[in-house]
Amino acid sequence: MSIKEIAESTERLIKVVGAGRTGKTEALVARCVQLLGQGVDPASVLVVTSTADGAAAFSERVVAACTGASGTDAATVAAGDALANAARALRVRSAQDVCVSILASERAQAATGRTPRELTAFERNFFLEDLKTLGTPTRRLRGMIRHFEQRMCDCVAADEVCDPGEEQTVYEHAQKLLGFMGAVLPEEVPFLCAHYLMSEAGAQDAQAYAYVL
Repeated sequence: MSIKEIAESTERLIKVVGAGRTGKTEALVARCVQLLGQGVDPASVLVVTSTADGAAAFSERVVAACTGASGTDAATVAAGDALANAARALRVRSAQDVCVSILASERAQAATGRTPRELTAFERNFFLEDLKTLGTPTRRLRGMIRHFEQRMCDCVAADEVCDPGEEQTVYEHAQKLLGFMGAVLPEEVPFLCAHYLMSEAGAQDAQAYAYVL
């Protein structure tokens, strides 16, 4: 699809994939400008970026594009200003921020049984020390955690994150520790959010936005 086709698409969900400097961001910016120009409520649009810095940069580009869309006479300048104000109200967030905000609701916490407070680097050291009480060598423990994280990235079923036996013992103990600490591993956040949104309990949140880019 061309940038123009993406901007004018009637699809509710758009994911643009491509190598660097192929116009992915330009296409999504054009899509946002198109939606706002049609009078779509900015609160009904969610733009997801890879990082928080990327979210800030994207917001700036949309505002600049909306401002630049106006002409020089008073009427079009006013229209451009209104469009730019709407652009500032767009929900542009990093993927991690989106997941945390979804999991922070009482409904999500009741469904997942978890509090989406990410474990700090300082707390992670204590977490690893507590895991060592199981008697598993440190190197093996770290390898298991990396394995768990990879399974989560693959969005496997909740009961497939670990293998039966020693891995299961470590994983279940880790979950108990995290529950006691009222926290989650940063790598768990997207995993928990994805499963929540695919569940019956998360159906309402899964339909929270009219447009997702």
